[in-house]
Amino acid sequence: MAEQKDRQLRLILGIILILMGLPGFGFVRGMMSGFMMSGYGMMGYAGGANTLFSIAALAVGIWLVIDASRK
Repeated sequence: MAEQKDRQLRLILGIILILMGLPGFGFVRGMMSGFMMSGYGMMGYAGGANTLFSIAALAVGIWLVIDASRK
């Protein structure tokens, strides 16, 4: 039971990280402009350093989702 809970937690964390990483990429910025008011979309407009964060967040997020679904 604990392992199932752990997997769900990793899956949720991975999805959150992927969603956080997306605004840093130009092609998503247009889609995310609707989220500008929420502050979450603001991260997409932080600039170059944020693109690095986005790539890292996406990579970790995707890895977590794959890791959780593999078991």
